[in-house]
Amino acid sequence: MEQNKTGKYIKYAIGEIVLVVIGIMIALSINNWKEDLDDEKFISRIFYSIEKEMKSNEIEFNAVMPMQFSLIDTIDQYMNDEKISLSEIIIRGNGLRAPTLNNVSWNYFLNTKLELIDFNTISILTKIEQANQLLNSKISNLMEFVLENSESTNTKSKKMLKFQILNVVSSEKSLLDLHVKYLEKE
Repeated sequence: MEQNKTGKYIKYAIGEIVLVVIGIMIALSINNWKEDLDDEKFISRIFYSIEKEMKSNEIEFNAVMPMQFSLIDTIDQYMNDEKISLSEIIIRGNGLRAPTLNNVSWNYFLNTKLELIDFNTISILTKIEQANQLLNSKISNLMEFVLENSESTNTKSKKMLKFQILNVVSSEKSLLDLHVKYLEKE
């Protein structure tokens, strides 16, 4: 009789353990499902933000590049005039412009849940970030050149200014192309 009670108790205990394990497995499944849903919502919001930033950047490029070409035309106009300094050329060409680009969403995403997106998307967004860093470097070099040579009137300095602006524009075009490629992918 004692063995019968022990057997019932063991069966009851095993039944309880099985119920607890099943409950835990159900809870884990629900938790995983909820995390997946939250990740999908997060990805959707981030991609929406990245897309808005890309479109804004595209508008910025299209606004700035014509101004840069206008400045290049002004440089060409005064290239051989030894009386006109670089600073005067820049003033007559309505200033030196550089795009103000947004990439907050991508930078935020880089530091959070990068593992949630596919390699191709990561690849193009990384290329955009690298091209943006290169553009910033070129703009910095251009500004440094202008500051150091603002009073120069010689043709060599004017050619160098033109070269540096064209170098910046080249990077802007490449970056714009990457933005367009990303937006077409979406």
